[in-house]
Amino acid sequence: NWTPINSGLLDSASRPYISSFAISGTHIYAASGAGGVVLSTNNGAHWDPVNIGLPLGMVSAMAVNNIYLFAAMDNTVWRRPLP
Repeated sequence: NWTPINSGLLDSASRPYISSFAISGTHIYAASGAGGVVLSTNNGAHWDPVNIGLPLGMVSAMAVNNIYLFAAMDNTVWRRPLP
């Protein structure tokens, strides 16, 4: 059976849908269609925004390497250090 895990993820009208996920260790990042990036450190039980320095807008894709989280927005790519 599927269980919804949307606490903090879809609570705002500014995050109407999820366009992408990226995972690094126990950190799950979700890219929202209009609300930047949210992070869960507890397997999706709760999500918090991690948008400092990232302009609001559609994040169309994300990727991680050993050091950074990358987010694609329109014709730009942004990165932030992984915790």
